[in-house]
Amino acid sequence: MQFKPMNSSDLVLLVNNIVSGNAEQQARIQTALLQATYHTFANDYRFAGKDGVPDYYAPHLNLIMDMMEKARGVDVHAVAKWITAFAPVQFEKSTGYFTLSKQKVDKLALYLIEDEEERANAFWAWATTASSKAMVTGKDDPVLYAPTLNWYELDGATRSRAKSEFSPDSIESRIESLIKACVKAGYDQSAELLAKVKAETVAAAKLKEAEHLQPAA
Repeated sequence: MQFKPMNSSDLVLLVNNIVSGNAEQQARIQTALLQATYHTFANDYRFAGKDGVPDYYAPHLNLIMDMMEKARGVDVHAVAKWITAFAPVQFEKSTGYFTLSKQKVDKLALYLIEDEEERANAFWAWATTASSKAMVTGKDDPVLYAPTLNWYELDGATRSRAKSEFSPDSIESRIESLIKACVKAGYDQSAELLAKVKAETVAAAKLKEAEHLQPAA
């Protein structure tokens, strides 16, 4: 790469192209999320598994998360927040993947609608109807929002991140559980060691969480 100074007009044009390109990418991500959510609702999970048994795996949304983690400059946690707020899935900590929320999928029951246009219309009616309490960045109170709400606008406090490895409350709870288990088993030294590192570990988690909640520059 060779550096070449720009005049002010060229610099403004460059920044405008960046802003425009970013808006287009955000729209593409939103479209991908809505498409994946539609297919999740429309897939008949009751017979989706091998030999026609129920299958609760959410392939389209898991594919998005796997691929987004390879993308540069995309806030994957913001995408995960949108999915946990609106998509008919739940996060399985044991596997690291989303699985169907049977109650949510059954509520819309797109898999029972045979006509494709009717199915799409039913989904769009759901997608444009405000039904989930959410908070937009910069707002003070959560209000009802539709799933068409842009993924990047969700406030960090709206829902816990799907992958909450930096959640201070979660980490503190886990350490306290370990301390209790050690005391019960008679491992007093291990309990003392865990008690000493708890405050420092939780503080580090809070700093990391604060980084995620910082508004984009």
